[in-house]
This record gives sequence, structure tokens and C-alpha cells, in this order.
Amino acid sequence: TMAHAYDLGADDLLTPADHEAVKQLKELVSDDLSSWTMKHESTKTDYKAMCRNVEDSPLLMFRGQITINAPPETVARSMTPPAVDFAKVMKEIDAMVIAPEVLEDTDLKHLTIYANFTTPPMVTNRDVVWTEMRTKISDDEFLMVVNNTEHPSKPPEPESLMMSHVRAHIHVSGWYFRRTPDNKCHTVFVAHVDPKGWLPALIVNQISLDQCANVKRCKARVEGKAVEA
Repeated sequence: TMAHAYDLGADDLLTPADHEAVKQLKELVSDDLSSWTMKHESTKTDYKAMCRNVEDSPLLMFRGQITINAPPETVARSMTPPAVDFAKVMKEIDAMVIAPEVLEDTDLKHLTIYANFTTPPMVTNRDVVWTEMRTKISDDEFLMVVNNTEHPSKPPEPESLMMSHVRAHIHVSGWYFRRTPDNKCHTVFVAHVDPKGWLPALIVNQISLDQCANVKRCKARVEGKAVEA
């Protein structure tokens, strides 16, 4: 069988920066929702979409969560190379992504990724480069931490009126998968992203709310069902 990030021990291949990122993500995905504002709560499933303010930023952080009817290791592995076609999976889960590609496969737990994203009409598309670290924390918890980076093969376009992409910046993003008592997967996605350029914060926050629904698309993909409206 193919070696996999989640086959390794919790500390294997992790740097001090990774440990700090894990700690930060665990705080953001905790069950304490007192700092979050509910934007949508499904009557059909336990899907929740919420946001919270971020100090010194007009842009909100968003969080989506849902229960997926599969064990957490199944859900985590369903999103992770080399077992899956990364570009195909990402396009199924993130409605805004156009052409994701793995630039560097550093080791089993670390990838460097480039993608561009659609924006509303009359707005220049965005692109971004990020690192993705995947690890299990215990036999019942798995996570994926995203950090902004740059890569020599994908430099940002020089600013001009004719540019095809504006380079966005990911402040924080990640996925968290935890086993429930009935062996399903409590799934949380968080993101705080600055698309840069001249977009008003109000518009960015409206567009970004759909990122919460990434967990609904993930659930639909794993369970082989249509995405809940």
C-alpha cells in the first residue's frame, strides 16, 4: 500500500513552526463558539456557517462545520495525495478554485500548492501559493494546516491594469477532523484570507461566506450524495 501522511506518528516530520500552527488551528476549531457569530444553521443537517472579527482587519474569519458519515481517517485520506487526484478533489470541494497544482511534494506531510480562484464579474481573478501540512494528532484527530508562502516558479504578476491575477494572502486556513462517539467525523474548516487589490471589505466578506460550505461539499463527496442546498 502507498505510504500516507496519516500513517506517520503525530510528531514525525513536524517542525517547531508546524507545532505552533497546530496549536493555533486547534484553538480556532475548538467547541467553544462564544467568539463566533452564526450566519447559517441547517435544519436538515448539523451544518453551521459562522464568522468572527479579527483584530486590526476589516476582513472576517469564516468557519464551516458539519458531521460526515464516515470515520475521520477516511475523510482525511479522501483529501490527501498520493491516494487521490489532488486537483480534482480540490475543485470538487472549493467552488472558487480553477487550476490547483502541487508545486513541491516536500515529504509525506508537506506540500507546496498553487491555485487560482474565480471572482465576481468585472473583478480580476486571484491566485495564491501556500504550504499544506497534514498530520494526525491522535488516533481520533487529524488536521491540515495551510500557510501562505511564495515559490520561484509562480511569482506574483507585476501590478498593471491588464494583469490576469492578483496575488492573495492566506492569513490562516485549515481543516480539522475528529471522531465522534458513533465513529463519524466532526469536520471543521476555517479561513481568513485577504484577496488584496481594490475590493471593499464588505464585498470580500460576502463572497468569503461561501467558503464555509466547503464542508458541505466535502461531506457530499465522501458520502457520494448531492450537496445539500
